[in-house]
Amino acid sequence: MWAVVAYSRDPLAPGEGGVLVEAVPGLPKAVVDGSAAVDRFMVSREPLALAGSEVAAKEFRYALSAGAGLDRIPLAPEEAGRPCLDQGQVLAVARLALAAERHFGGGPQDLEWAFAPDGRLVLLQCRPLK
Repeated sequence: MWAVVAYSRDPLAPGEGGVLVEAVPGLPKAVVDGSAAVDRFMVSREPLALAGSEVAAKEFRYALSAGAGLDRIPLAPEEAGRPCLDQGQVLAVARLALAAERHFGGGPQDLEWAFAPDGRLVLLQCRPLK
């Protein structure tokens, strides 16, 4: 499972118009609260294309514990530097982030996604970007 946060406009440069996609392995806690390094992908809007990427050296992922709560699980060295998403997945997230922006009246959106183990992209939540 991979957790993804997408901003239909880069919150640090909203006038530039790119879609920012951030991803981590495991549950989304690490990308949402900033507790871990994330992979970052910038996608141009017109045409929709990968404009840049930064792959982080990731140290761990969060997973549901057998009891209640979350376990912090170390990543193997071969996983740590591997991108969480491939180009097709990044573009799929960006395409849906732009669709959400259009659906909600054109304002920038902050979206949380997950890629399920079977590869399905699941929208977890969407809210206006502030």
